[in-house]
Amino acid sequence: DDEQASRIMLIGTKSLRGAIVIDIGCGHGAFLDSIAGLATRTIGVEPFTALHASLSRRGHEVFTAIDPKIKYLRNSADLVTSFGVIEHLEDPLAHLIFGWSLVKPGGRFVLQTDNLDEILFHTQALNFREFFYRTAHNWYFTPSTTEQIARRAGMENLVVTTMHEFNFSNFLNWHKDGEPTGNKHIPPLGTDFESIFKSSIERCGRGSLITLVATKDES
Repeated sequence: DDEQASRIMLIGTKSLRGAIVIDIGCGHGAFLDSIAGLATRTIGVEPFTALHASLSRRGHEVFTAIDPKIKYLRNSADLVTSFGVIEHLEDPLAHLIFGWSLVKPGGRFVLQTDNLDEILFHTQALNFREFFYRTAHNWYFTPSTTEQIARRAGMENLVVTTMHEFNFSNFLNWHKDGEPTGNKHIPPLGTDFESIFKSSIERCGRGSLITLVATKDES
């Protein structure tokens, strides 16, 4: 739940109001729950069918990617999202092609994934490499390779940025102790410094998350 505020800020509530939104790999539906009061239709594409009943009870439509009914959703969505999904898949290109097929003309596809080029790799933080690589992930992307695969999928009007989730205390503790602490410690240098720290990392393309936004041409 605590990840949803930054996603809604990224997308913008104005564009969500009255929209048809499809979240691919929606899991338990935290993102769909957070926008249910704004969007007209909230639709999840989720392979784990044991979650479908709960999603339906909360008012979301839900399908698997191989459901024959999915064809009726092609070119229908104002917004298609994919958060923390592509790195787990066997075929990330097919995932992007599928997601893009659901976006209507003028609509957007928004993806987030872990950044292989994040700042802690460049500063050689203790134990970070062992922490970052996980057996549940089949793929890792940089901003550059994210853009490349999106272009191969036929996506248009691409904007690729990064977002850094963690504060300066987390950065210091990785180098001091070789372990993550998240954002639980009070920033030692104040909020102004934190803002500059995060924005500087993001501008360099080394935030912890990659964000891809593709907008389909109207014609």
